[in-house]
Amino acid sequence: MSFEESKLGSVRTLLTIISELEESDDLYFFRGHADKSFQLLPSIYRKPEWLSNEDKMIREMLMRCPNDFSLMQTSFEKLVKMQHYDLPTRLLDLSENPLVALYFACTCANNKNKDGEFLFFKIPKEEVKYFDSDTVSVISNIAWSKSDFEIAQSYSSERTFHNEKNHHATKLMHDIQQEKPYFSPRIKPTHIKSVVCVKPKMDNQRVIRQVVHSFYLEQHKINTHQH
Repeated sequence: MSFEESKLGSVRTLLTIISELEESDDLYFFRGHADKSFQLLPSIYRKPEWLSNEDKMIREMLMRCPNDFSLMQTSFEKLVKMQHYDLPTRLLDLSENPLVALYFACTCANNKNKDGEFLFFKIPKEEVKYFDSDTVSVISNIAWSKSDFEIAQSYSSERTFHNEKNHHATKLMHDIQQEKPYFSPRIKPTHIKSVVCVKPKMDNQRVIRQVVHSFYLEQHKINTHQH
């Protein structure tokens, strides 16, 4: 079944569309926002100063609310909690529940005259990651890196990425191994630039209630250049 932009006049219309989704090896996720002109971007990318100060905002949050994060072992877990504390992050929330997405599409605090938007995401099952994925650990820990984090375009392999001149790779590896001591000292450069759908632990009441999954975007804390 293919989808084109169309207007939803009722909940029944939406449920009819959902019931007609094809059974396949893909998973469907949904997202709603109250203004259809809203850019499909994680909050951290909405203001340049947020992205350039991402590592500082994270550390300020950890400094001010240490008890809230003391039992969390991974960077991804911490980012999920920070997202639900409304700190700008590189996470974009999706839901497996279309009615949750519809609620957000119909909720507009600023202007009731704006049209909302309800979005479908069709993602192959094999591309969906879990909270303990090594790829997720790699991307999550970039958030702790300084704004000058660089990945040269010539880093086409693990060997070139891990050369002795790349102090960014060394620091990133150190951060990953703090949460995963067993992590092999090899990072695929393609993982750093990847976009992945991640299923988090259901240990947060908001996550449990909304059945939210986070669509993890990595983008442009990376300065690409040629060597």
